[in-house]
Amino acid sequence: MVGASCRAMAASLIRAGYQVTAGDLFADYDTQQLANATTLSKYPWSAPAWLSKTTVDAWCFTGGIENYPRLADRMSRHAPLLGPTPDSLRKVRDPFWLADLAKRHRFHFPESKRLDEALSSTVFNEPWLKKPFRSAGGLRIETVSEPPACSSQFFLQRQLSGTPMSMALLSTKKKVHVVGLCRLQIGFNFGAPGEFLFAGGVTSLQQASSELQVIAKAIHAEAKMLGLWGIDFLKIDRSTLLEVNPRWTASMALHDRRSAISLMGMHVAACEGKEVDEFSLSDNSAAAFRILYARQPINFREEVFEQIAVAFGLSREATIAGPEFADVPFPGSRIETGFPVCTLYADGATEEEAEAALAAKIARVESLLY
Repeated sequence: MVGASCRAMAASLIRAGYQVTAGDLFADYDTQQLANATTLSKYPWSAPAWLSKTTVDAWCFTGGIENYPRLADRMSRHAPLLGPTPDSLRKVRDPFWLADLAKRHRFHFPESKRLDEALSSTVFNEPWLKKPFRSAGGLRIETVSEPPACSSQFFLQRQLSGTPMSMALLSTKKKVHVVGLCRLQIGFNFGAPGEFLFAGGVTSLQQASSELQVIAKAIHAEAKMLGLWGIDFLKIDRSTLLEVNPRWTASMALHDRRSAISLMGMHVAACEGKEVDEFSLSDNSAAAFRILYARQPINFREEVFEQIAVAFGLSREATIAGPEFADVPFPGSRIETGFPVCTLYADGATEEEAEAALAAKIARVESLLY
């Protein structure tokens, strides 16, 4: 597997009985406990050379590769890709393809314009977002109130208000299954160093609406999706599609820890052409997670690592089954302000209980770090 953070996906695969090799942007302490992990310092450009030197049966990706269909195509010459094809990636990562799909299937998608078009036709009397075509985690998104400089790397999208949500999905060749929904945590209020930067989420016990089903079925059919993938949407009066993530997403770890079945095991089965039975999560409990960003430079000292290891039971077994503290920095590493430190997980009988337990863990970890 290849990605900006492979740890959760690797744990799910190991639960399904697979052995894992990973090329990872971070290759954190717990990722290296799970897999033969290599740090890809020039990610994603170093990924093809790394894959060509491995001996694996197949590969899959998370975080970032979806923005580089040609890169994915090159890598597929070294080993079969388990997931959407490069052609599928080109479609679902194109906001104008999604806008056309929304028009034809009558669901909501924000008004979007290319920058050269926007400079001549847009009245900036209400908020617009300048968004990169190659987006990930909310990076490089900003609000604009006047015409920005023209660039082929960005487009404009009308800014809307609502609750940010995600829906996890599993596509086989014949059908798309809803895995679950999450309410997303984004921006400064959740400790992220940017207004639109992704910080975490909490599972929602809501059922997917008929409108979300229409969106999922349209994307599944026209982009020929395969395996695990997700959408981000705004919950307003009607659900409004924002983005398609054609891969394992961070919030899938929450659904995976609440399921008796490995989601990545189902992903492999779907990509091998097998149909899956209808499935549901194992209970009606909730789970939450937060990416903890550094408020100031941190020297992750050996004694802090040992305190956290004891407090949160760090072990390979816990990482596979469902960790509390994950994406663990190596002792002695330095983490600069605004960079991710770790990921924290918590469970509860309700969304509120899971979020309260998560807040308590955040406070505990920050007391050790600072």
